[in-house]
Amino acid sequence: GELEGLFGHANAAKLRIGYGDVPINRAQNIRNKYLRKDVDNLPTYQPVVHMSEIAREIGIPVDQILKLNANENPYGTPDCVKESIVNLTNLHQYPDPSQKLLIEALSQYTNTPTNTIACGQGLDDILDVIIRLVWPTSIVICPPTFSMYAFLANIIPGMKIYEIARKEQFELDVDGIIETANVNGSELVFITSPNNPTGLPISEQDLINICESLSCLVVLDEAYAEFSGQSFINLVEKYDNLIVCRTFSKWAGIAGLRVGYSISHPEIRNLIMSIKQ
Repeated sequence: GELEGLFGHANAAKLRIGYGDVPINRAQNIRNKYLRKDVDNLPTYQPVVHMSEIAREIGIPVDQILKLNANENPYGTPDCVKESIVNLTNLHQYPDPSQKLLIEALSQYTNTPTNTIACGQGLDDILDVIIRLVWPTSIVICPPTFSMYAFLANIIPGMKIYEIARKEQFELDVDGIIETANVNGSELVFITSPNNPTGLPISEQDLINICESLSCLVVLDEAYAEFSGQSFINLVEKYDNLIVCRTFSKWAGIAGLRVGYSISHPEIRNLIMSIKQ
């Protein structure tokens, strides 16, 4: 009995300090040995549950479920898009890295020069590239708003997020945005118009005031612009610090294809293209 107890203590010690084929908390060892030291402090992405998983859990067919939490287009993918996908014959090839055909089409759609447009694997990809390109010490966001800005920026060690609360009717506190960004030397300000989830757009004059009052980049997320009938792409030509980001996920009903793009000064656009995949 005593010997058995000693073996038990020995095995317990192996688990605590690591010995032979029984390492201490192997997952933690891997983190400590190979990964960045602040890995435990990084935010964990919480994706929305896929429709197929919801259907499986509640026992209802997918075509009888309307899921609203990801703002996916409830009308589905247009037939013309489905037909184009079916007729594709070059899916075995990697896509054109210069995105020439897509950019030319977007140039006509947005009435902007081709040298201002960069495309990505969804809007999140474009946002991620912008953040990596700037590598900010701090950013400014205006909650409640799209959560991906803070999530993507939090990958940067020591990066601070300044949250400027909206007013009583969820309007932007423009003075607060300008003051906070200037006082703290923030390198990025994120604005969504129309905002997700409140639906309120920014006014043209407010956007102009922000762009003219800041020396940092202003990222205007127009993911829902097609639903509002309002866009400020035309201001990019005047304001070098304005980047407008858009997506096909919502209005075009092709969230699963992950197509997003940005419109910015050609120099910024070229840098975005230079570090994205």
